[in-house]
Amino acid sequence: MKKVNLLPWRAQVRSTQKKQFWYVMTSVFAVALAIDMFTHIIFAQRLDNQVQQNTILQQELTALALKTPPLEKINSFRQLQTNRLAITHWLNELTQIVPDGVLLTSIKREGTQLTLTGHAESATQISLLMHRVEASKKLRHPTLNDMNDHDFSLQLKLHESE
Repeated sequence: MKKVNLLPWRAQVRSTQKKQFWYVMTSVFAVALAIDMFTHIIFAQRLDNQVQQNTILQQELTALALKTPPLEKINSFRQLQTNRLAITHWLNELTQIVPDGVLLTSIKREGTQLTLTGHAESATQISLLMHRVEASKKLRHPTLNDMNDHDFSLQLKLHESE
C-alpha cells in the first residue's frame, strides 16, 4: 500500500476552519455591537422623551400652582361660608330670647364676643334676657357691662358648635 501524505490537506482544512472561525467570530461581534448600539439608541431616545415629558409636567404643575389659590385662601373661604350660616343661627336665636319691652339698638361682634346695646322698660327684662341667654344653646356667658337708667350693654360669647 502506498503511503499518502495528508499533512498539506490537513493544514489547508485547518487554515480554512480558522478563517471560518474568525469570520464567524467577527460577524457575531459585529452583530452584538450593532444590537448594543441599537438598544443604546432606543434607550437614549426613551430617556430623552421621558425628560421632555417630565419638563412639560413640571411646567404644567407650576402654571397650575399659580392659577389655584393657596390653601389658606380656600380655608378662609370655607370659614366664611360656615360663619355666614352660623351668624344666621345666632341672630335667629337672639330674636327668640329677647323679651318684650327690650329694644336692641346695637349688635357688635368681635370674634366670638357679641356685645348687645339697648334699652329696656325695666331691669327685670334685662335679667330675663340674661337668663334666656344662659339657657340658650348658641349664646353663652352673659355679662352686664353697663346699665344707666334703662339703657344697658350686655356682652355674650357665641357658641360655635355649628
